[in-house]
Amino acid sequence: MTASIDLSTPLQSPNPNPSSIPNPNHSPQPNVYRIGGVPVEFPYKPYGSQLAFMGRVISTLSRARHQGHSHALLESPTGTGKTLSLLCSALAWQQDQLRRPLRSPPRRSRRPPPDPHPIPYSTAAALSRA
Repeated sequence: MTASIDLSTPLQSPNPNPSSIPNPNHSPQPNVYRIGGVPVEFPYKPYGSQLAFMGRVISTLSRARHQGHSHALLESPTGTGKTLSLLCSALAWQQDQLRRPLRSPPRRSRRPPPDPHPIPYSTAAALSRA
C-alpha cells in the first residue's frame, strides 16, 4: 500500500485558532522558541501543554547526554500535538548538539558519550501491535 502526501500545502490542526494558521500570503515562517536554552522551531503558536512537553523532551535528552543514560515516560491526551512537539523538540535538540563543541565524557558513566543521532519513538498503538 502506497500513500502520497502533498507537502506543498501547510498542515492545519483539527481545531485551529486564527493565531495558529500561517498566513497564506506569506511564506510560512516557523516561530522560534527558546526552550531549555535550545532554539525550537514550531510551525504554529504552541499551547502551554506543548511547551511543557517540549521542555521535558529537551531536559530528558540533555540529561541522557550528560549522564550517559536516561528514560522518560511522556504522556498527554489524544489530540494535544504530542507528535509535532516531540519531533520539533528532538530535532532542535539534535541540531543544537551538533553546533556545540565536543564535551568531556559523562561523569557518572563509564560508557562513551551516546551518539546524538538515534532518537527512538513509538506510540502506544504501535507497541500494542508488536
